[in-house]
Amino acid sequence: MKKRSIIGVAGAAALVAASVIGFSAPAQASITQCGSNRACAWTDSSYAGAFGSWTSSQSSLAGFHDVISSVANNRTAYIGWFSDPGYSGSLFQQPGGAAGFFNWPDWRNDSFDSLYFY
Repeated sequence: MKKRSIIGVAGAAALVAASVIGFSAPAQASITQCGSNRACAWTDSSYAGAFGSWTSSQSSLAGFHDVISSVANNRTAYIGWFSDPGYSGSLFQQPGGAAGFFNWPDWRNDSFDSLYFY
């Protein structure tokens, strides 16, 4: 009888632990997410929100059309963020190692559609 109650208590404890782990809050977005030799973007200022990273030029930033508010260039060379697909429109050139975020009314806030690696 004691074995059954010990097993029952252990099973209940495992169920509680699994439910706590299963509903943990997602990891917080941060500039440290941006790995080396990558261009990175977040949908909110202060390096928060949805995160994307790229290792080569992108003529269209799928899933990030006009929603980027923070950027980081973890490369040694410049990158170009363009306001339109196909490397066209207004250009923001970001030097290697630089990062920043934008808020309205800055034209760069929520305006990038393509990314060029120089």
